[in-house]
Amino acid sequence: MKLGIISINAHTKVLNPASPLHSYVFQQFLKENGYDSTIIDYKPVYYGRSDVAVREPLVWRAQRPGEDLQLHADEMRRWALLYEDRKVRFDKFKEFVDTHYVQTDKCYTPKLLDEEDPGFDCYLCVTDIIWKDNPVNGFDKGFTLASKCMDGKKKIAYTASRGAHKYHPEREQGLLEWVADFDFISVRESSFKEYLDELLGKEVPVLCDPIFLMGQDFYEDLAKEPDYKPEKDFAVIYLAMNRNDRLVKLASDYAARNGLELIELSEYPEDADLPEGTHHKVIYDIGPDEWLWYLLHSTINFTNSFHACCLSMICRQDFISGFRGGDKVDHVLNMFDLSHRKVHSDNVEDLEGIAPIDFDAVQEKIRAFSKEGADFVLGALRYLEDHDHKPFLTEEELADRTKALADRIEADEKRAEAERLAKEQERQERLAKEQAEREAEERKLKVRIRHFLGRIRRGLIRFLESL
Repeated sequence: MKLGIISINAHTKVLNPASPLHSYVFQQFLKENGYDSTIIDYKPVYYGRSDVAVREPLVWRAQRPGEDLQLHADEMRRWALLYEDRKVRFDKFKEFVDTHYVQTDKCYTPKLLDEEDPGFDCYLCVTDIIWKDNPVNGFDKGFTLASKCMDGKKKIAYTASRGAHKYHPEREQGLLEWVADFDFISVRESSFKEYLDELLGKEVPVLCDPIFLMGQDFYEDLAKEPDYKPEKDFAVIYLAMNRNDRLVKLASDYAARNGLELIELSEYPEDADLPEGTHHKVIYDIGPDEWLWYLLHSTINFTNSFHACCLSMICRQDFISGFRGGDKVDHVLNMFDLSHRKVHSDNVEDLEGIAPIDFDAVQEKIRAFSKEGADFVLGALRYLEDHDHKPFLTEEELADRTKALADRIEADEKRAEAERLAKEQERQERLAKEQAEREAEERKLKVRIRHFLGRIRRGLIRFLESL
């Protein structure tokens, strides 16, 4: 059975080092368990055709000023500062993929997957925010295994995630039909499980991210010593997507108090200058394996990254988590009883009362969760080796869930309309009350004016009579 893996890899607009890493980890896990697989070199619908926007965002932005000239100027300034480093970072991501992946010779797009079959018997879409509803492009057909070349093929979803955003009601029916055609489904966050349980009318398991399927030794071997190796102990700060001024200040103050060098690995360069007065070294021109080296050799990691938190747990690295949109970081911290490692304060003294991480207890949980995830994947593959494709929902079940979805959307629309009308009524009542109060004040004012004019008139009469 030929296995094709599709996931977020190097083709991301944000060069997150964990994106190409987790696909490689999953492929190596399968290999260790006797399954050869091929990673599909895939550019999702929101990526675009060209690498220029990602490798050289300065050039891409210069050609597209847009209507917001201030935003354009800020973006140009950002990418001008990182012009050469950005190209190096992109090239190192590509080098990591080309060196480590067993992947398709051809790079596929959603359009090409509708026209050409890569030739796999079973497709696995794996982890991260692959089932998101992009505001512009909707769902990605490749990540949902809905391309024409995948019709009738065996399909497994391992720890799919939808991210922080909810789905647009008009597109949920398409998602239902695509997901219903999977043989096996698992998700990464409990909130997504709750959604799919209702959508499908069946339970789907919550499993650990593929990053947990391999152990500390694997990551230590994979890590690559970077060009810049600190001469003294250091702390790392890595921010994924969201800016977090508090975490930057917290990391900076902690490093200063403990005599550590602070190294910033974040995607956005302005984080290195926030807040004013912090001092640390920014290293941007690194690949995923070098990023991993810094995480594994630091004294402590300050991060809002899901995968940086996971790798810290696996490799027994102290870490502090900061704010991140969505619930994926909160979910994984709760899984390992580490919610106390999430800090919202920028006061370094607040770290003194935080309980240390019991890494022995964490490792015990990792073994249990990783076994559960491994059993799911390997069990699904063993089953599909001997059985034909069997959709998660039968045609009758899909029809029932389609009706249930339509009823729910209709109920949601009615509830939203009722809430809108209630708010409008509340607004009208508030406006009427404010109008009544204004009219009452106007009447009071008129009375006071009449009384005042009356006093003037009477005073004038008395004055004239005295003459």
